[in-house]
Amino acid sequence: VCGKNAMQNVLEIQKHYLPNLIISGSTKVSVLPFLKDRFINGEDLFYVCQHKTCDLPENKLDIFLKKLKTQK
Repeated sequence: VCGKNAMQNVLEIQKHYLPNLIISGSTKVSVLPFLKDRFINGEDLFYVCQHKTCDLPENKLDIFLKKLKTQK
């Protein structure tokens, strides 16, 4: 979860039962390998990452949550 509202979005995601999910994110540019080049100023972006690869980002929380719930 990246963007100015990352922490608020993380709290919203945590309201849902997603037991196999690790949530991480940043409200600013980061050089951490899993966050590098994932932050765009002025946008909230949601990524689903598995096995060292990430899907294209989603910018709408409700669509992101639906995607998470259908992932295996």
